[in-house]
Amino acid sequence: MRGGHNKTHGHTLKTNGKCYMSSTYSTWSNMIQRCTNKNRPDYPYYGGRGITVCDGWRKFENFLKDMGVKPIGLSIDRIDVNGPYNMENCRWTDRKTQRMNQRKITSKKRFLGVNKSSPNTWRVYCKRKYLGSFESEVDAAVAYNIEAIKQFGELAQLNNLGEK
Repeated sequence: MRGGHNKTHGHTLKTNGKCYMSSTYSTWSNMIQRCTNKNRPDYPYYGGRGITVCDGWRKFENFLKDMGVKPIGLSIDRIDVNGPYNMENCRWTDRKTQRMNQRKITSKKRFLGVNKSSPNTWRVYCKRKYLGSFESEVDAAVAYNIEAIKQFGELAQLNNLGEK
């Protein structure tokens, strides 16, 4: 402890020269690092594209007051994936919800889960599950959509077949 009080509110423990962090403190520390440390491999996806941490959350005690202790099995999620880390834009969510709330990354692929395997064949995968090969790219995209709905229900990210 420095200055007579603990700024981590019991969320870190130093013993035998090692520092152990609670899951809440680790989440907070990683959030700050993702947005500010240009040497981190994930910085381009956070700080590098303008994702910030609100001024108040630069202090762990403010983050803890706003978000509370991290519930077991959940992680921090920004509701607006292009918005900042702040009380209005963050929540604790499970992996399934967070996966469905990821930003869509632009690529040369026309459809989610569809990969060209030969000039006239497209293979389809939905969350690592192989769905088969199709002669039509659109048929492959439809197969992906059907499986995504089975796996994720209303949270499924689907291919928009009308805009392709």
